[in-house]
Amino acid sequence: MECDWYFTKEELTKNFSPEELKAEIALRRNTCAFLQEAGMKLGLPQLTIATAIVFFHRFYSCRRFSEYDRYVIATTCLFLAGKVEETPKKLRDIIKVTDELRNKDTGKKLDLDSPEGWAIRDKILTHELIVLQTVAFDMTIEHPYKYLLMYVKQIQGNRNLAQVAWNFVNDSLRTTLCMQFKPQLIAAAAIYLASKFLKYQLPEGPKPWWEVFSARIEDLEEISNQILDLYESPGSVNSPSGNANNTSPPTAASNIPLQPQPLPPSSSPVPPTRGEVPPPPTNASPSNAPPPEQVPQTNEPAPPFDDIPITNELSA
Repeated sequence: MECDWYFTKEELTKNFSPEELKAEIALRRNTCAFLQEAGMKLGLPQLTIATAIVFFHRFYSCRRFSEYDRYVIATTCLFLAGKVEETPKKLRDIIKVTDELRNKDTGKKLDLDSPEGWAIRDKILTHELIVLQTVAFDMTIEHPYKYLLMYVKQIQGNRNLAQVAWNFVNDSLRTTLCMQFKPQLIAAAAIYLASKFLKYQLPEGPKPWWEVFSARIEDLEEISNQILDLYESPGSVNSPSGNANNTSPPTAASNIPLQPQPLPPSSSPVPPTRGEVPPPPTNASPSNAPPPEQVPQTNEPAPPFDDIPITNELSA
């Protein structure tokens, strides 16, 4: 059964006080970073990791964080996503990796063959049914990635543009955008934001490029600004120094200037602010890098898009 999982931002936040909403956002971002890191350690494709994160967002759109342990639900979503995307991992391996990440500060090791290890396995299997029931057994998920590559190809963009846009799509998973906008719109917004960051001039024609993809500029702005909020929250990667006291006023994404500026395909972009795009850090090191839960997951390379077919009519 396929459900309608799209809501307005107001519908997703109306039942929270300002303090509760702030905590909710922090927990989502932190746990999505946890899922991304766990998925990468397990060698899962980005598509599978993204599916696990969407399951997680859908589950907690119906439940409160106070009701269920978010790490148990996250582990369950990762286990489910592997099966749904036909890239399964043994539950034992998933528990091992997620437990190590959860306890990396304490160094505590879980004996998977101990009664505690077996209890965790039983808990994940029990919560698998809870997650399935909560999301109404709807395992149908469409991601922006395929649209992104198709759109970049159609507007004759280069690999730099595709890579940075791909990174922004990855980062968007830490927000609830996947439950607010269709994947086609998120893909177009990621290209829009990447072009601003790279100062890459997109093609001009009889009508704006986004209208070719049936997108509205207002939606691209809204999606872009929600992604940019990730980098402007206190303690985020808004600046190379990790300064949490940045008080510069936000500026709309459309005010980021457009000028050609190439970026090597292997580079991970420094997140832009809503104003001027900052230069990349020159003194980044493990000692002064921000905590893992604050670092955008921009390390996943975009696949080659030379073989993506160009169509005259894109899906709505």
